[in-house]
Amino acid sequence: MVLSLMSAALADCTEPVTAQRISQMISLGEAAYQNMDEAEFRRAFATVQSSLPCVSTPFNTAQTTSFWRMHALAAFLDRDEDAGIIAFQSVLASTPGYSLSESLAPMGHPLQTWLESALVAPASLESVLATPSSGSIFIDGTAGLSAPLARPYLFQLTDEAGQLVISQVIPAGQEPPRYPVLRTGLAVNMPLAITAGVSGVVAGGTWYLATAREDTFWDPSTPTSDLELLQRQSNTLGTVALSAGILTVGTGAAAVFVGAW
Repeated sequence: MVLSLMSAALADCTEPVTAQRISQMISLGEAAYQNMDEAEFRRAFATVQSSLPCVSTPFNTAQTTSFWRMHALAAFLDRDEDAGIIAFQSVLASTPGYSLSESLAPMGHPLQTWLESALVAPASLESVLATPSSGSIFIDGTAGLSAPLARPYLFQLTDEAGQLVISQVIPAGQEPPRYPVLRTGLAVNMPLAITAGVSGVVAGGTWYLATAREDTFWDPSTPTSDLELLQRQSNTLGTVALSAGILTVGTGAAAVFVGAW
């Protein structure tokens, strides 16, 4: 399943891209922004977006910060204040206490105002993602399982060798793509467990009756005429007890095995 996820993620990629290469693309975009070359900035931003699924290694916090800062710059060019504030919330999540360089936005610039709004915005609720069966999950450049609910976040999943198999932005309120998860504990199939319990009671009861018949058989005071009947009853009850015991063990194991499958 991990291999299929990797194939899907890299389906539109001619070759893997390193996180360092993404950082270079972002730097080129920011340089274009500072030079007021909007067309070149938008080309760089589009390249970063399209290259994200092709990244071979997870982002670190500095790379994540620049990634979301670029989103804030794009939001400013689109005059989308809400998107800009949300982008700065993601910046602050990866780098608490972040301050925006005046080379990008002098004091009093709308971007500085948006950053201040993000600073006072209430912390978003988080959900805890399932532990992957192998590899690690990175949320906005940090290994962990806590994902925000009220803002988008960068979701990256590595395999056991540390190579990315999933790298994408998850929109606010949405679940990440499915991935193999680690199963903890043993699940129990209740119908099979009930069958095992009932058969266990039967096994115990019939074994008790068989033992009682056997004790009576060997009792010197038992009439000789009763011995043949007692022997047949003891043998029959012993067979029933053995069969019920086998059923108990089999269904008990199956209850756990099927429940955990």
